[in-house]
Amino acid sequence: MSDCQCFEIPQHALRELFALKNGNIFLQDQKLLPKVYCFLQKSIYFGRRYNTMSKKCSKISIVTPSYNQAQYLEQTILSVLGQGYPNLEYIIIDGGSTDGSVDIIRKYEKHLAYWVSEPDNGQSHAINKGLQKCTGEIFAWLCSDDYYAENSLFAIAEEFQREDIYLVSGVSTMFFEGTGKTMLLNSGHVTFDSLLRIWKLHFCPPQPSIFIRKSVLDELGYLNEELRYAMDYELWLRIIQEYPFHFLNKNLSFYRVHNQSKTGSEGGFGKFMPEWQMLSQNYVTKAKSIQKIRYYFVLYLYKLSCDLQWKLRWTSRMIRKVKHQIKRHLMLWI
Repeated sequence: MSDCQCFEIPQHALRELFALKNGNIFLQDQKLLPKVYCFLQKSIYFGRRYNTMSKKCSKISIVTPSYNQAQYLEQTILSVLGQGYPNLEYIIIDGGSTDGSVDIIRKYEKHLAYWVSEPDNGQSHAINKGLQKCTGEIFAWLCSDDYYAENSLFAIAEEFQREDIYLVSGVSTMFFEGTGKTMLLNSGHVTFDSLLRIWKLHFCPPQPSIFIRKSVLDELGYLNEELRYAMDYELWLRIIQEYPFHFLNKNLSFYRVHNQSKTGSEGGFGKFMPEWQMLSQNYVTKAKSIQKIRYYFVLYLYKLSCDLQWKLRWTSRMIRKVKHQIKRHLMLWI
C-alpha cells in the first residue's frame, strides 16, 4: 500500500465521480478507475489497521501557521485531511493573508476544528496561538509549504501507544522546488550531545516529522517567540533535558525549499547559524565537562574552517577581478 501515490477522495467529490443509472452505480470517467481502486484499497487497509490498534485512538492535534502561501496551502491541507485519521484535530492560524489563502481555508473549514486569519507576531506566535486551542494528546505543527507523507498519522499513533514515548522524531524528505533535487533528512537517534553539534549536517531533527505529547509542552512551555529561525531547535534542547527522543525510521513528511521559504531565500541555512550558535553555547553549560571541552574545541575548528573558506572565496573573487582587468586592458592595447 505504501507504493500507492494518490490522495484520499473527499466525500463531497464522490457524486462527481459516480452516476446512478437504472439502480446501478457507474464511474463517470473510466480514466479515474486506478485512483478509485487505490482509494477503496486504502479504505479497507486502514479499516483493518484501525481495528488492530487500541480501542482508544489517541487524538492528534495539527497546527498549520500560514501567511501568503496560497500556492502551497491546499496541498498541505489535503495531506493532513487525506490521512483518513479518525481522531484528528486540525487548526490553521493564518497571519492575515491577502493572496487567496483565506478562500482555500474556507473551502475546507467544515473539516477544521478552528481557524482564524488575523495579523500576528510571526510564525512562533501563530503556532503558540494554535497550541492554546489544541485539545489532543499528541501535537505537531506543519508549515503551509510542507506536507505529510501517506500513513504518517497512523504510524505516529501506533508509536504513541507506549506510555513511555514522549516525542517521536521521524525522517523527512527535503526537496528543492523546480530542480528535482531531494535530500533525506535523517538525524537518527537524537541525544543532548548530538543536538549541540551544530557543525554536523543533520544535527537538528526535521521539524515537520516531529510529534510531541501535549502534556510535555504544557509542562515545559511553548515556542520561544523571540527567535525567528531556531525556535524549534531551542524547543528540542529544552525537551531533551527532561524527556528522551524516540526515533522512527520512516519518512513522515516532505520539506519544501523555495525562494520565499526561510531555508530557500538568500543566505539559506547561513541565516540560522547565529541563533543555533547562541543557543548551543547557552545550553552547553549544562553538559558534562568532557562534552564542554569537545564542543568548544570543535566549534573553534569549525569557525576557523569557515573563516578560511571565506578568505579563499574572497581571494578567488579578487583573482577573477584582476584577470578580468588584465584581459580588458590587453584588448584595448591590441
